[in-house]
Amino acid sequence: AEFTNGKVKSGTLELLSAAKTAGAEISAMVFGPGAKSTTKELGSYGAKQVYVCEAESLKDYNSELFTEVVGAVIKKSGASTVLASGSMAARDLFPRVAARLGAGVIGDCTGLTISGDNVSVQRPLYSGKATAKVDFQNCDVKIVLMRANQLPVSAPDAAANAEVVDVPA
Repeated sequence: AEFTNGKVKSGTLELLSAAKTAGAEISAMVFGPGAKSTTKELGSYGAKQVYVCEAESLKDYNSELFTEVVGAVIKKSGASTVLASGSMAARDLFPRVAARLGAGVIGDCTGLTISGDNVSVQRPLYSGKATAKVDFQNCDVKIVLMRANQLPVSAPDAAANAEVVDVPA
């Protein structure tokens, strides 16, 4: 989950809402100083577990360190699908994570369909003049990088809480 000043970014809320609508079991991961302050909000949008690492070393993006921590969380959680907003950091990070885990990664997505373990995405081609439907093949872990502002955000459930799982750096 991406956050600024203790507030979760809208792209993350879009992805949580999409996973919740699909009926998926949702876990989130959030790193950096102040990360724990986001767990209530993440839970209200459907996350059942939130993996948190508040290490000072994660304050600024470092590809090697983030790759190590994110890869370890994905392994620990047993996630088969990872949804991330297509920020600059995510476009740098998740191909590295995918290479380390032997996962599939599709970026620049504008549409998302989740049905059980099957994930289909839409992505633009030819400067947006056409779109392609893309499915994952032969990979246990699927990583989707979505453009922001492409999916609706559902209403939060203020009564929902997420289990916080502390992660070492």
